[in-house]
Amino acid sequence: MHPNLPPLRCMTTQNRVCGLIHIARGFFSAYGILRTGHGFLRLDACMFHFYRNQTAMERKILIIDDEEDICLLMKNYLQRRQADVKYALNLKDGLKLLEEFHPDIIFLDNNLPDGIGLEEIRTIKKSHNQIQLVMISAMNHLREAAFREGADHFLDKPISFKAVVAVI
Repeated sequence: MHPNLPPLRCMTTQNRVCGLIHIARGFFSAYGILRTGHGFLRLDACMFHFYRNQTAMERKILIIDDEEDICLLMKNYLQRRQADVKYALNLKDGLKLLEEFHPDIIFLDNNLPDGIGLEEIRTIKKSHNQIQLVMISAMNHLREAAFREGADHFLDKPISFKAVVAVI
């Protein structure tokens, strides 16, 4: 049995996997013994898919905002909730991190030094449609435009951490 992971219980039959190798993005590979109603079944690196609700503790979050203070505050707050957080201070670096980091959630500011966040929403959602995109801006009149472009949420600046938690 893996020393850091508890045994996995099958939800429908209450059978038990006695070893776990790797969990990543909805898949796990298992080894060990599966107890069945008719005896035991040996598992050797079988691959399974599972669904679960992610919490902030399991989320990968990317923040793209030119205000480093906001990025650091959000990063520290979300890391205390065990989220894996990275940030970029401009659009170019943010889009590069998007491809390397594969986040579950993006907080995207509108006014960035090298571009307009609103203009990138459609492109991001087209190539990464599973990503939850949260537009953040002090210009709340952009709310409807952000939703038209494909944003999932819109948060007004100054950012409320209650609002951040509500969207993740």
